[in-house]
Amino acid sequence: MATCNVTGVFRDRRGNLWPNQELIIRNASGIIGAGSAALVPASFATSTDENGEVDFDLEPGSYQISAEWSGPWGAESDRFALSVPSDQASIDIANYIDQQDAPLTPALVAEAVAAKDEAVSAAATVGTNYWPTRAEFVTWRASNTPEHGRVYTAGGVQYVGSTGATEIADLGGLMPFGQADLRHWGAVAGGESTAAIQAALNSGRRRIYVPDGTFLVSSPLSGASNIEIYGPGTLKATAALATGGSGVGQTIIDFNGKSDFTIRGVHFDMSGVSSIVASHSCLNFRGCAGHVVQGCRFTHSGAAVRSIGSERYKILDNLCMFASFDGAFYGDAVIDNWDGATVGVISRNIIIGGGVAEAGIIVTGQADTYTPSGCSRHVITSNLISGVSDVGINYHGRNGVNDDLVISDNLVENVTAFHGIMVSDCRNGSVTGNTLKNIAQVGIYLLSETASPSNGSTGAIDISVVGNAISGANQSDTANIGAITLEFAGTTRCLVAVNVISGDHHIYGIKLAGGVGGNTIGENQISGAAMTARVQDNSGTRTNRIASGEYAATATAVANCSSPSCVIQYSVNGDVVTGSFYTQITASAAGLCTWRVSLPVLSNFTSNTDARGVGANEYSNQMIVRADTTNDELEMRANALGAGMIIFYGTFSYSLK
Repeated sequence: MATCNVTGVFRDRRGNLWPNQELIIRNASGIIGAGSAALVPASFATSTDENGEVDFDLEPGSYQISAEWSGPWGAESDRFALSVPSDQASIDIANYIDQQDAPLTPALVAEAVAAKDEAVSAAATVGTNYWPTRAEFVTWRASNTPEHGRVYTAGGVQYVGSTGATEIADLGGLMPFGQADLRHWGAVAGGESTAAIQAALNSGRRRIYVPDGTFLVSSPLSGASNIEIYGPGTLKATAALATGGSGVGQTIIDFNGKSDFTIRGVHFDMSGVSSIVASHSCLNFRGCAGHVVQGCRFTHSGAAVRSIGSERYKILDNLCMFASFDGAFYGDAVIDNWDGATVGVISRNIIIGGGVAEAGIIVTGQADTYTPSGCSRHVITSNLISGVSDVGINYHGRNGVNDDLVISDNLVENVTAFHGIMVSDCRNGSVTGNTLKNIAQVGIYLLSETASPSNGSTGAIDISVVGNAISGANQSDTANIGAITLEFAGTTRCLVAVNVISGDHHIYGIKLAGGVGGNTIGENQISGAAMTARVQDNSGTRTNRIASGEYAATATAVANCSSPSCVIQYSVNGDVVTGSFYTQITASAAGLCTWRVSLPVLSNFTSNTDARGVGANEYSNQMIVRADTTNDELEMRANALGAGMIIFYGTFSYSLK
């Protein structure tokens, strides 16, 4: 009897889509056909995909479909009736399902169980429909031809006879009945299953189920395009996992140039690998596109997911737990993206590094053995990263130069050696709404890869750092760093504003150093017991717009004075700098004294009226401030009554040009 392919959108009784919903399908009679001894399973499980669609094969007859779900009053169950016609090779489930509640009565269940028991007994007697193990079924098949349309049960899964079927090499003429399961190809829970899993991946099936149990993998598997690998089971690497060579390394599944595939719910375990080589990962993607890794568990000693030159991908809702045979981490990051990885979303993952894993998430343009190529268009959001050693999140262009990022709403905590979030050699992006706690050094770090950018490295350009909360930066008590630090030439046009910084270890709330320029530091809430300055600008450029601060100006004598000095307190509002000053000179003789002082924020003066101010001392001596258009500084003038030291206090303002 031929089977019918059942596809289409499956909806609940209210008409809603039902993605990723497990379905239990029971034959209403337990027996196929009048007088047939062919066993139909008491039930088999399948599930809708992420779009709420189904795809399975059934013989003609009447079926009950049940779905368990969690409702407002606890566990609830929906049940449906499905009639599969005998004259159709394929049907749309929406046209053949009774959406009314169709509960299984105790009498019906008892009838089905009795029918199953009768069929099992008959099969055991005749030896043609039921085998306890797959190996026994393979032996039977070697000298027998399956009947087309007949269902066979062996090793916990069901097969259906299909003339000419070749997708299962050692069971020709048979194909999976219901959902395609690794066990159909001979995978054995607790046993070596590499060849069987590879056969399943090569079968052309669009969905492969990984059932409960641990299936051992001894060499890298090759993934396929247009496939979904799903289920609650575990794929575990053996201690001596073989390497797949250059670009592959040690991995459980390698996808090379594949597209449009999904991996969902599977547990990947690399914790027992003890023969270590480079490029160590649970999943390895090379030049792939349109793929999703969602809801998986990774027990990893290197990367959980490693992507090289891949695009249009999502890594969502995964749990990554570090564990290795010797306590060491073998890789660069838990979620590791290299060389031209573009258009990616990395969201809602939990990464637990055990204080050893180097980085939580890396997106970098640096080459490994490949041509450097920058990464671009990534959203990294709502991840929890705890206990890594080097960097929580590292968006690192290097020679490739990265573009366009969003790093938002992540929790990064307990980084043991270096930084919380690091953005270097990247253009255009935002770092917003993140929470960082107990970070060894810098909480948020914007920089160029080198002090003198070259070979394509650019620094961090046009990056907004807004609305982040940093508590407990610089746990290592490293000298001369800030909770937020901008460093090295090329880091420019960045905005740092409305951040909250607290803790007992950071020396500066915000630090600018190494030639950064053209950045704006807005209103930030900064406190700290060990802090020596809220904002420290050691860049040497004086082109950074700091909303407010104190500046020790460089003072130069011009006429009739010596040893000038000046300290300025200032604020920036739009294109206007205002402030107050304290200045001191030693007059050489009575008469007009002139000196000039450097600007806290550089400007290009064109008229001596571009700056203005006044001052006085306790003896009512007056002074004026105006613009020095030659040196772009403040020129200060005062009449001395005689030789000697004079101190003035005053206010000023000037325009930024």
